[in-house]
Amino acid sequence: GGGGNGRRRGMFRPNEVGFATVIDAYSRTCDGTNAERILRWMKDRSFRTGAMVSDEVLETMGMTRVNGANVVAYNAAISAWARSAKKRQSATAGDDDGLDSAR
Repeated sequence: GGGGNGRRRGMFRPNEVGFATVIDAYSRTCDGTNAERILRWMKDRSFRTGAMVSDEVLETMGMTRVNGANVVAYNAAISAWARSAKKRQSATAGDDDGLDSAR
């Protein structure tokens, strides 16, 4: 029957490595906004299913939300915001090194 399709559908779930890889890719393109968006998604997902789960559903199941993000993902998101700021600063100042003069 159709049992094979159900198993195959659940085979690929987001995990820490996948999330961190996507966040790192956004970091390399200086896109802090999307890096943070993926980090928030990573933090809000269920460990068991990899899916977004509402607080109400978790409460019904007797579970609490656990931060699913790891240090690699946080560091990549921080790097993305730093690179985004440097890119904006360089574009605004027309300065290649991205350093602001003392005020």
